[in-house]
Amino acid sequence: MIAAALVIVFKRKKKTGAASAENKLPSPAQSNPASLPPSQNARLRGIRGTDGQYNNTVFEVSDRTLIGRDPARCSIIFAPQAQGVSSLHCEILRVGDGLKIIDHGSSYGTFLSGAKLQPNIPVELKAGSSFYLGEKRNSFIVY
Repeated sequence: MIAAALVIVFKRKKKTGAASAENKLPSPAQSNPASLPPSQNARLRGIRGTDGQYNNTVFEVSDRTLIGRDPARCSIIFAPQAQGVSSLHCEILRVGDGLKIIDHGSSYGTFLSGAKLQPNIPVELKAGSSFYLGEKRNSFIVY
């Protein structure tokens, strides 16, 4: 009787130095740009909702983004019953690599880091800063 054995040998490559980028899985922060830590030198990309109707929704700002309840004028549209949000509430404006926010005379106000903005005066936004429209449940963070 003849007994045969089949032996398969797998040879592992030894890696020297850091693992190659193609073998690395992206971390959750790398796969979601809105969750990256703020960088003062990076181009600001947009805003992300942090509560309410737009919680965890990301909006990139290329030129200008109007926010309010009026679907004919706004690109971020709140529900008609959204308390504290005017029909044309505020605007996020691209200026170079940065962003500015302008309150458009809203009834309840736009608040940046808790301070009420003056109507029609552009205010610079920083990475990681937060703002809300009328009530804290209508809040966003800049990324």
